[in-house]
Amino acid sequence: MFIRPHVEKNNNNRICGKMYGPAPAPGHKYALAAGLAVLLLFLQGCSIDPEEARKQVIAYDPSFRDVLREKDAIIKKLEEKKSDFDKKTSEIDAGIAALKNNKSMIRAEYDKSVDALKKQLDPRKRTLQLELVDLKRKMKRKIREENDIKKDIAEVNSLVEKKDQLDLTREEISAWNRRLATLTGRAGETGKAIAGMKEELRIKKLKLKLLKIR
Repeated sequence: MFIRPHVEKNNNNRICGKMYGPAPAPGHKYALAAGLAVLLLFLQGCSIDPEEARKQVIAYDPSFRDVLREKDAIIKKLEEKKSDFDKKTSEIDAGIAALKNNKSMIRAEYDKSVDALKKQLDPRKRTLQLELVDLKRKMKRKIREENDIKKDIAEVNSLVEKKDQLDLTREEISAWNRRLATLTGRAGETGKAIAGMKEELRIKKLKLKLLKIR
């Protein structure tokens, strides 16, 4: 005969079950299954030790031992798989760390070699830069010279235009005209020199630009 479980409440007001009375007769399979289900349902709400619960269930239904053994085997396999997974991921992480370290070393070597290659042209760049500074200085002097010549030309032209007022002799006028021709020639030469310097300056700047390596 199946005995109804005694029901009581634990501290959390959850139902906790205890079984009283003798075990059911072997022939009462359905009663056993129902009783086991009720027992497990009650045990879920109790703060009972797993080992104690195991003992109670096996004592009540020895055939459930095989189910628990199957569960233990599954847990063992799960632990083995977790251990294998952890080992493989640890190896992968170590490999990734090694690869990152190797990559950093390769990057440092690359940067060093690239910097050294780019610096090979530095002496030529410095030479061009010094030539640019010197050329600009010469061009400034030549421009000042050109301005002085133009000023002299303007003064001579003014004198020649006032020859009648100044009562200049033919020889004086001829001398001033020669002076004007000389100045005009110098102005032409100076202008050509400045134009050449500007072109040379432009080319040197282009050279510096072409020597830049990104």
